[in-house]
Amino acid sequence: MYKKLLISFGLLVVLTAGAVLINFNKPVEAAYLGSGLPNGTSSQTLRYGASGWEASSILTNDGANLVSTGSMTATEFLYSSDARLKDNVVQLSGALNKINSLEGVSFNWKKDGQAEIGLIAQEVEKVVPELVVTGNDGLKAVKYGNVVALLIEAVKEQQAEIDSLKAQVKELSK
Repeated sequence: MYKKLLISFGLLVVLTAGAVLINFNKPVEAAYLGSGLPNGTSSQTLRYGASGWEASSILTNDGANLVSTGSMTATEFLYSSDARLKDNVVQLSGALNKINSLEGVSFNWKKDGQAEIGLIAQEVEKVVPELVVTGNDGLKAVKYGNVVALLIEAVKEQQAEIDSLKAQVKELSK
């Protein structure tokens, strides 16, 4: 195992160095994920940019989750949504009230002071517990992608109110 890891890392460095030699003007990234990042393993991304070599995101596969300790970039994130995978499908109700109960906040991350905006998981959990996941370490995370369903239904509720008010105004204008 150690030999494979050493060979893989060596190959990663050689490939990245080769890419740098080809084009010095652009950042180069390389990552080794092995055979699908086996359980209990980690992967490091090396980046060569203007300030030299930097190690960024470390991915870890604990057998249930793929965890990144840094930024992840992708051209798309896909969520399974096929009706054949679902039971007990019910349209959301009271979405506008739930959205009105949530509070968007600005904050700074304690680890690096980075400014950010978002939601506080503990507050979201009080309103829509289905949107919050608690990790093995006790830290909570928000399923931001799933907030979209709530927003869609809230917009529909709001539009129904607008249409009703328009009809009332039209009636009063006669």
